[in-house]
Amino acid sequence: MASAAAGRLAPPASVHVSAGLLRDGATVIRRGRGVIVKNDRDRESIEAAVGLWCVNVGHGCREIVHAAAKQMNELAFFHTFNDVTNEPIAKLSARVLDCAPPAMRGVFFGNSGSDANYTAIKQVALYNDVRGRKEKRKIIARWRVTAASGSLTGLPGMRRFFDLPLPTVGHVDWPDRYHVPERSAADYARDLEKAILADGPETVAAFIAEPVKGIGGVLIPPDRYFRTVREVLDRYDVLLILDEVICGFAVGTWFGSDRFGITPDMMTTAKGLTSGYLPTTAVLIADRFWSVIEESSDVLDVLGHGFTTSGRRASSAFANLDIIERENLVARTGALSAQPLDRVSDQLRKEAA
Repeated sequence: MASAAAGRLAPPASVHVSAGLLRDGATVIRRGRGVIVKNDRDRESIEAAVGLWCVNVGHGCREIVHAAAKQMNELAFFHTFNDVTNEPIAKLSARVLDCAPPAMRGVFFGNSGSDANYTAIKQVALYNDVRGRKEKRKIIARWRVTAASGSLTGLPGMRRFFDLPLPTVGHVDWPDRYHVPERSAADYARDLEKAILADGPETVAAFIAEPVKGIGGVLIPPDRYFRTVREVLDRYDVLLILDEVICGFAVGTWFGSDRFGITPDMMTTAKGLTSGYLPTTAVLIADRFWSVIEESSDVLDVLGHGFTTSGRRASSAFANLDIIERENLVARTGALSAQPLDRVSDQLRKEAA
């Protein structure tokens, strides 16, 4: 296979550019089929990163394209504000909940992983407001994760120049079994507890983490990590938000929460929901949260949050989930991923010995 010596194009003025990009121009990808992409010089390469970890079913899937076109022909758009919804999004809500942990009760749809995490942060504030705990606002994230989502990230390049993070966001270390093999799940849980106590449990609202860290190293935590962390969170009435924007539909189980045997209070998912064909995200809300909202419905009236196109792209997600189920991609991913993981684990054990 030829290397991806890509064609070059000057970047549009609206994008953030580096000195190298200004000098050399942009890499232009013209088309894709399956795992193969081709640039504007007809040079092919294997697209091993599936976009930004999102084209799970491969490029050029006509089934998804046709489903999206059919839906647009029947109903191009209708919003989901106040007491209004539309049939495709209602059906997709049920479909997503069927894939999710049993404790999940509601779904809010959006447009990107960033706005999904922003939605989750706003719902945390709502949850504590209606419980009379307005001071519980702080979110603890982990360094080197992905205004609000930029604060959650620990990546310096995404915070520099933007006056981030916001003062209501703090950070703790993430599990790194390769560089720091001596640290256990209990060690990281103690660090989290110290952070909660330092800020004051009465001010800390939630802890957000990716089940498997994507940006920052594709790091898999110890098996007991999330169960140990959950014990700390429950002790101080702190919610657990799992950022499944990358992990959803991609880690050998439907969600990373399934892989680690943990039920979060909220989950955000995005990339694998439509395999990147159209931008769609979902925020899933568990019983613990939903029951508080139900009990406060006379105060809330309507949920004061939404995006214009939140209810638009159900057809591509539905077709994508059909393919994932029909081709058994979740189980196949788990079986294939176990092979390199086993080899890495064997190597680490040899190095430790």
